[in-house]
Amino acid sequence: MRWTLGLLTVLTVTATAYAGHSLPRDDGAIVPGERIGPARLGMTVEEIGVLNEGALCPVRAVYDASGQAIYLTTSWGGGCRVSEDIQVGLGFSPVVVDFGEPDEVVEDAKYEQSTAFWVSYRGWGIAFRVLLMENQSTLIQAIAVFPGTARSNARRGVLVPPLLWSER
Repeated sequence: MRWTLGLLTVLTVTATAYAGHSLPRDDGAIVPGERIGPARLGMTVEEIGVLNEGALCPVRAVYDASGQAIYLTTSWGGGCRVSEDIQVGLGFSPVVVDFGEPDEVVEDAKYEQSTAFWVSYRGWGIAFRVLLMENQSTLIQAIAVFPGTARSNARRGVLVPPLLWSER
């Protein structure tokens, strides 16, 4: 609990200094609720296998009973990104600015000098595995994409924090 509160406090304080960016539209884009680079939700094991052979950011996938990907994740930075400032290997503060308060923060693992959390934005269809270090710095370690709600899909491509959805 102490780490969760620490993560949210660090993110709230440092996020105010960041100016958000829009989603990229290239093949290296991570699009919430849709894709990681060229790998898209709904693809088969074979299709994702072919893409992973030469991918800038290989993905792992979870498949439904029909063999279609319902969850994609990557831990590769640089090649695929949500924006220039939101990608694996960078700090987490820009995520809070662009997406608002998370729907859920779940502790994943404790290490000697850090704790890992999955920070989920279910409405958007995106989650981030974030390391919170003892010095209160953060690092995005992985990004996952899964189907989002109709509300976020209707606004795809426009970053509207979840807290503002009710105002629209």
